Amino acid sequence: MLLGDLLQSWSDDLLTDGLRSLPPENGFEARTEFERMRLDVTIGQYLDLVEERAWRVVPEEDALLRAERVILYKSAKYSVEAPLVIGARLGGATDEQVDALRAFGVPLGIAFQLRDDLLGVFGDPSVTGKPAGDDLVEGKRTVLIALTRSMMPPGARRLLDELLGDPHLSPPQITLLQNTLRESGAVDRVERMIEANALRARAALKAAPLVERDNLASLIAPLTQRVS
Repeated sequence: MLLGDLLQSWSDDLLTDGLRSLPPENGFEARTEFERMRLDVTIGQYLDLVEERAWRVVPEEDALLRAERVILYKSAKYSVEAPLVIGARLGGATDEQVDALRAFGVPLGIAFQLRDDLLGVFGDPSVTGKPAGDDLVEGKRTVLIALTRSMMPPGARRLLDELLGDPHLSPPQITLLQNTLRESGAVDRVERMIEANALRARAALKAAPLVERDNLASLIAPLTQRVS
């Protein structure tokens, strides 16, 4: 925790040093976005921790919405939207340009995290650097899991809940869970969600008042179709 505090302090120092050479208005706007990013990701991290326990007591029909909210604040805003917007503010972008980057960055960030959720269950360990089914062992309550549970009969759902998050899951149990997720139709649903968000990002970019549209468009495939 102390190391985290120290790194946060250093990040503030680095940002402050970098802003000294910019027009004051650009620096103020960039710092405002930086602070918003830090607040959003902290909220997202908190919501993620809450969901590890809350799924037992919240209504079933709210599970998907809650999982999507975690994605928005913990990943989409932090990983894609905020870096784009902070960079734009540093460069003196207009409010209209920043709004366009938000419209592009949020769906792209959602697609990025949905792909990450799939890789956390089905990714090749030699490519991802993580054990097979790592998210299953950790018991992460992702959009993929929320969709799977919503598409299963109560008996099968109870078995899923019993196995998910068991730190001693065996390879056959991990395979069983992977097959359960595929057979439920949830994996195909997540793939469609990734595609839909990528299309939203492309549409937002097409109408954006930005010069670097082609460079931004080149980010879509690597973020949404990656294997690691």
